[in-house]
Amino acid sequence: MRPLFLILLTSSLVTAGALAAETGAGRATVTMEGATHDLDPVDGASSTVTSDDTGVLFYLTATDQPVSINFNLFDRSVLTQGSVDFTLPADNAPKARVELSFFNPEREGRRLQRRIIFSEGTITVRRISERSLALDFDGQGHPLMDATMFPIRGTIEVDLP
Repeated sequence: MRPLFLILLTSSLVTAGALAAETGAGRATVTMEGATHDLDPVDGASSTVTSDDTGVLFYLTATDQPVSINFNLFDRSVLTQGSVDFTLPADNAPKARVELSFFNPEREGRRLQRRIIFSEGTITVRRISERSLALDFDGQGHPLMDATMFPIRGTIEVDLP
């Protein structure tokens, strides 16, 4: 009887794995510090979107990738425009309209320096809604509390459940 139980259990795990793959919500790719991080697929179950009067906040993760992405849009008028280009830091003065950051728990250094801030360059929002995001970014960033700049570029294409 045990071999039959094992077969049924294995079959259930394969089905659960297939269901988990179906929660994929899109893809994100980030290249920084000489490494490319593919969130493919973005995990629709653990990624979140928060939308309120202050803006739309995307938090994107993938099960097999340590790097997570935060994209915060504080200019809600972009939701009706459909697409827009932001040039940082100019478009965030005097008040932040957009923020893009990354967290890599495997990055060496103090915990604060595992958060990478995209601070100079272009963010091209191709599509955005309260559940969907498509953008490209190319510029420079730095660890939190550290002015050492390095190139960052990538693409995000997600539709969250």
